[in-house]
Amino acid sequence: MKIAKWGYGVHGHDLIIIACWNTLKVYDIEELDRLLARIVDTIDHRALWEVIGGELIEDLLNYVCRRLSKNTPKGLILDKVSVRVQNKLITIECGEV
Repeated sequence: MKIAKWGYGVHGHDLIIIACWNTLKVYDIEELDRLLARIVDTIDHRALWEVIGGELIEDLLNYVCRRLSKNTPKGLILDKVSVRVQNKLITIECGEV
């Protein structure tokens, strides 16, 4: 799905990004929220294709998976990332990135 398809240009604040981690232990959800927020801040109020280097929603999901994978705390496994935009939910498995 092309980001530019929506005409006015989708920006980071137009999206809801959801990340799913797996773990066998209890983990501070607020720390994971801050980790995701730092990545979202890099795209907020910017044209997405300028930040992620692509024009597909899948490019955005790959960007988020790569950034989250690099920063995921030890003991957690990043499973998948989804984005909700204009009542559509698109998900990729992060193991594929």
